[in-house]
Amino acid sequence: MGVAARAGTAIDSPAAVSSATPTAGVADSKGLAAGTTIVAEIQDVIDSETSHPGSFIHALIESDVKGADGKIAISAGSSGVVTVQHIERTGSTLILSLSLYQVTVGEKSYLLINGGNQVTRLDFTEDLGKGIGHRNVHLQRRTLLRFKMNESVQFYK
Repeated sequence: MGVAARAGTAIDSPAAVSSATPTAGVADSKGLAAGTTIVAEIQDVIDSETSHPGSFIHALIESDVKGADGKIAISAGSSGVVTVQHIERTGSTLILSLSLYQVTVGEKSYLLINGGNQVTRLDFTEDLGKGIGHRNVHLQRRTLLRFKMNESVQFYK
């Protein structure tokens, strides 16, 4: 069963982040299938020592993303918002979890959530037992992140 993505934003922070860059053209598809991959380039550094859960990071969609109908759902260059879901230390393992929270298609923004849960998730781990060079997870500005949709999403247009 799919999730219906609503136009707009749940809170002001992602909108402020995503409005910093013009959006790409209007897409033809009305949604994304489960299993769809979205590649996003983050526009700022994400670091497990300085970022915190709930942080929003502006991103740009790297390439066109096709919907379930084969049409373009998200155009390359569209704005997105990545959020830090959680940072967890378990024993000698550090886990940094990210999700693609929002995408902007044309002039409308869509939240990629289902009942407050993200429909994408990407985990990065670091073995803290390897020494001082492994004390945090650090992602440079312009890092490409590959998010995979856990559920389908329908865009309201």
